[in-house]
Amino acid sequence: MFISTENLCITTKSLHLLNFREINIFFNKTKPKKTLMRKGIFAMKTIQISNNNTVLKLLNNNLKYEVIHDGFSWIGQGRKPFVSFNVKMFGKYLSYRLPFSCALSVKHKTTKNKIISEYSNFPVGFRILPLKLKVTAELLDDGRIDFSVESENENGMDIKAFFFPQPFNAKKYDPNESYSVDPIRQGTLIYDNWQDNRKAITLLTLYSRKINTGDAYLGLWGRVCGNHGFSAVIDDSNDCTLLSCYNKKQALLTSPKWCSQLGKVGYKRILHMHFMRDCDYVKIAKDFRKNEEKHGRLVTIDEKIKANPNVKKLIGAPIIHWRIMENNVPESGIYKKTNIGEVMHNTFEETIEKFSRYKKLGLDRAYVHTDGWGKRGYDNLHPYILPPNPKAGGYEGMKKLADYCDAIGYEFGLHDQYRDYYLDSEVYDPDKCVCNINMNKEYCDYWAGGPHNYLDSTLAKPFVERTYRELEEHGVKIKGTYLDVWGIMWGDENYNPKYMTTRHQSIAARGECFDMLRNQGLIVSSEEIGCNMVQYLDLVHHAPYAVTPQDGGPAVGVPVPLTNLVYHDCVFVPWHTEGKGGWGIPDGDAGKLHCILNGQSPYFNNSMAASGEQSDEELKQRIAETLEIAKVNELVYNAEMVNHKFLDKNRRIQQTEFSNGVKITVDFDKDTYKVE
Repeated sequence: MFISTENLCITTKSLHLLNFREINIFFNKTKPKKTLMRKGIFAMKTIQISNNNTVLKLLNNNLKYEVIHDGFSWIGQGRKPFVSFNVKMFGKYLSYRLPFSCALSVKHKTTKNKIISEYSNFPVGFRILPLKLKVTAELLDDGRIDFSVESENENGMDIKAFFFPQPFNAKKYDPNESYSVDPIRQGTLIYDNWQDNRKAITLLTLYSRKINTGDAYLGLWGRVCGNHGFSAVIDDSNDCTLLSCYNKKQALLTSPKWCSQLGKVGYKRILHMHFMRDCDYVKIAKDFRKNEEKHGRLVTIDEKIKANPNVKKLIGAPIIHWRIMENNVPESGIYKKTNIGEVMHNTFEETIEKFSRYKKLGLDRAYVHTDGWGKRGYDNLHPYILPPNPKAGGYEGMKKLADYCDAIGYEFGLHDQYRDYYLDSEVYDPDKCVCNINMNKEYCDYWAGGPHNYLDSTLAKPFVERTYRELEEHGVKIKGTYLDVWGIMWGDENYNPKYMTTRHQSIAARGECFDMLRNQGLIVSSEEIGCNMVQYLDLVHHAPYAVTPQDGGPAVGVPVPLTNLVYHDCVFVPWHTEGKGGWGIPDGDAGKLHCILNGQSPYFNNSMAASGEQSDEELKQRIAETLEIAKVNELVYNAEMVNHKFLDKNRRIQQTEFSNGVKITVDFDKDTYKVE
């Protein structure tokens, strides 16, 4: 319920905290001066500016805009802009949301190419915040508009988030010729009125989706209506999420929900929008790539090879995802779900025997990603898991395996982790844990090692240094490392007053660890392809399409390689290539065809597959198929993906084109492909 004056919105949820005298004083203090009175919260005279063939209008006090480009009109629709405040009650921070227009002072002005709106004196928690939010819509060249928010007079930790601008949609359009471009995982197109797997699409509207996670690999989205469309590119996505909604015609509309930096706006937030004719999802992806180039975040594979020549060994190399020991402790969610405890998949000696067989049957080279090698097995005791698992062979066995891999041309890499901070680790220190605004430690107990908090990334480097120093001291030759989750998790903001770590600082600290290991000649990798971390990584182990459930099911919308249109020539990405469907592969699609279409690396049989049960002839055939797929990666690994298109109305025949002229066509119905 809202009690409102013309310029005041306040919930009655906590009115009982004040007596009537205090309430009367509050209302008298916040009564707006006559010079600030308006005809209602939203009403105002339309403000308009123009540049070449683009017109920009501000329609109301709550930041509803209209853009007319090349005679085609786009207008704010769906969820309206708001500011979410932190209000401290009973010693805890709670959130409190107001429209921008509830500010007691609202002013608008124009320059030649800008509409500037200033909002100040927000009534929050029975006090008036002196905070001023300066909102600018800047009309640039043909069809380009920058929307930005910056702040003045910030005190304390008053801001939780703000949603701006309102999502844009065409004013008049045909839903049968319209779709939204969404960055969930590799990327997808959500056509208006699309009914397949509708429940999964609806879920996209129910929560704020963090960028640099599986919910949104990229700080990007777009909308295409007939021959017109726009791209929306977040300039800096470290503190940003995407918030989506549906309109009455079932169009998915998206805009940014900007999160605070330790309770403040902190720095200028910018959204680049590009309205255009002849728009499609490829052009939308390329706008994002241009912004990455502008900021120096687009680091190509060739540049990474120059920094570390060992990265060259990934070219055309199959990826072996190998497992040593699994150990789900009784307190873990995995154990409670599966009732599986300790499992020795392969000792170090058994691994040598199996790799020897692979080599004999024709797998001449590979990159090996090794899980579960630590003291108590996979996902246990981080961030310090030495010595190597004694049941698997300890230091001696691990050194022997590393030496053998080196001798046969397999690059020996490790799975490692410096975010999950296990309570039973010998190096656990509660003071180094990430804390939220209420000073509660973030907690999880689902993964194999059971209860854990999160380690502040700025404190991780000494643990990384110790691990790889001690491995070197014991003669274990490591060629690569995978620092788990860092590539696909938001930066960890820490409100512990001793550290006060921002998400920017968290991401930068992760990057320092990767750079340190790269400088030692190691191939560096992480889990998935979040945009904030790609510049630091040589290899990511997944960049799949969104399907439900994610380990196998129907696609969410129409999958397109949106992320690869941005980053194909920047990082190696392997795909599962056995059978149809599976993790991140739409039902009915052969994984190997997606790998080939994207010109990327193939996974080879791993210890979780039944390679041990295959005859030599079956395994030899599998190796030959894998090497055939790997040859495609050799052709295009350092070439930009410049185009992707569907060649039939059912979207089962697809084609990619690369900057070196190579074209790859696949037919998912016939299970065929062609490289030209």
